Amino acid sequence: GWREREFHNHDGYGGPILMASSACMRPLVGVHELCYIAGRKRVNTRWLDGIGGIGLAWWIGDDGSTSKASLTLHTEGFPRDSVELIADWFGKRYGKCSIVKSKKYYTVNILADARAALWTDIADHVPECMQYKVGACRKSHEKHVDGGGVRHHS
Repeated sequence: GWREREFHNHDGYGGPILMASSACMRPLVGVHELCYIAGRKRVNTRWLDGIGGIGLAWWIGDDGSTSKASLTLHTEGFPRDSVELIADWFGKRYGKCSIVKSKKYYTVNILADARAALWTDIADHVPECMQYKVGACRKSHEKHVDGGGVRHHS
């Protein structure tokens, strides 16, 4: 079930645009039904509760970025109500996080103490090639465990 299409690049950057698509594997149909409601990508508590440490590690590896102050989940593809649900879910499990609006999209920022708590769930599941994305999580955890206390301002 593989299809390929080629489009002319009307923006003038680079060459032609190549697109490929394939049918979804049958075991993934249930995941799609869980994540899409009326054709729109949505997040729900059932999905979040089932993600586990491996899923969180992959999600952060794919859509995460870190700074000294926070871990950002780039949730631009989700509507605001889903982003609020994600922020609430992370907040209840790991600690303080916030929603940031940039232009018309929303991201979730998981602050330093929460990031340190999150590290305990994902540490064993982050592949070597993604360690650079979670280095700040590990450092926050080490400071927290060593009693250095990570502080943040609201």
